[in-house]
Parts: sequence; C-alpha cells; structure tokens
Amino acid sequence: MKTTYEQVSWYTYIDMRDKSYSPFLTYLDEKELSGSRMWLSKQHKGLVGYAINLDNELFGLFNNSGIKGLGKSAILDAIKNGADKLFCFDGYLPKLYAQFGFVITDTAQWDETLVPNKWDYTKYGRPNVIWMKLK
Repeated sequence: MKTTYEQVSWYTYIDMRDKSYSPFLTYLDEKELSGSRMWLSKQHKGLVGYAINLDNELFGLFNNSGIKGLGKSAILDAIKNGADKLFCFDGYLPKLYAQFGFVITDTAQWDETLVPNKWDYTKYGRPNVIWMKLK
C-alpha cells in the first residue's frame, strides 16, 4: 500500500511527533513552527510525518509507526511538496538523504552549546552537523 500524506495543523503535527522522543529531531513549538507546513501519513494513524519551513527546509521528519522504511516515503513526499534543503547529524542520515538526490553543502563540528535534550554521548558520540541541498 502506498503511503499518502495530508497537510495538518501545527498542534496535530506536534501531538503525533511527540508520541516518542528522538534526539535527532528538531523540536519546535507552535511559535517556532509559524509559517511552516506540516504533513502526516493518512495511513499508519498519522505516526509518520514531516515539516517544511518557509525556506523549503525539510525538518522534523519522524516515523513512530514501528514499520521500518516509512521515512523514505515521507522524504519523497516532502520533495514533492517543495523541500530542497535540510540539515542533520552525520552518520546514517546523510547517506539516507543522498539516496533521494540531496548533496552535502556544508559541515560544522559538534557544538556543545547546542546539544539536543537527552543526548546520549555514549550511544551517539559527537557527530558533525551536515547541511544538504537537493541537486
């Protein structure tokens, strides 16, 4: 079954995004989400979603469904809806996004002043931050 997405309000997006916690997500509140567009999967009870800001930057992509691979359908849908840039931590994510045509445009070293909540140094280390753009 093909996963389809529908645009939703910020409060619906936040409710579904926050069903689980990931230190790799950008957690923005309602004020910070102002102007952004958010989508949730029609299937999978809205447990897969993403957001795109006014600058067409993809952020907050999540898969709380427990079904591996659904994030890929969200990436494709985000591109269809105008996402053409993003940033993420080095490791798995840049390789994943590269499969969809994103290329690295910049890299920054880990910054201790910007550590995500509940960051597990033992598990995740101190990865670089990677900026990517759709080629």
